[in-house]
Amino acid sequence: MTFLELTNDCGRRTGCRTPGERIVLRELSPEEIPDFLLAFQTLRCQRKWSNPYDCVDGYTIEITYESGNYELICTYSNVYMNEDGKMIRCGWEFLKDREGFRELFVQYCPEAADAIGQE
Repeated sequence: MTFLELTNDCGRRTGCRTPGERIVLRELSPEEIPDFLLAFQTLRCQRKWSNPYDCVDGYTIEITYESGNYELICTYSNVYMNEDGKMIRCGWEFLKDREGFRELFVQYCPEAADAIGQE
């Protein structure tokens, strides 16, 4: 599990299919992952009624699965990617609890404390 800062060359929410610059902020240790996932699952989500965004940027959590596929989750979007970095699908959910996401992100990645509140 990795904490990232992503940028998109095309700009936020404009239909880009791959992230631009990828800055790794922190990778969780195997011992930290269970506690993080338990806390992450308490954040409230909401399903979009319109088409999902197929783009993520900003402070993002990457969850890699055993298959090599991975999910990128930011406050307003989530996308599932294959191990080659091609999008499989975008999710219909977004985090309704954006402040909770920021707090949890900073708890596990204090390096982002100053910048994430300005997003």
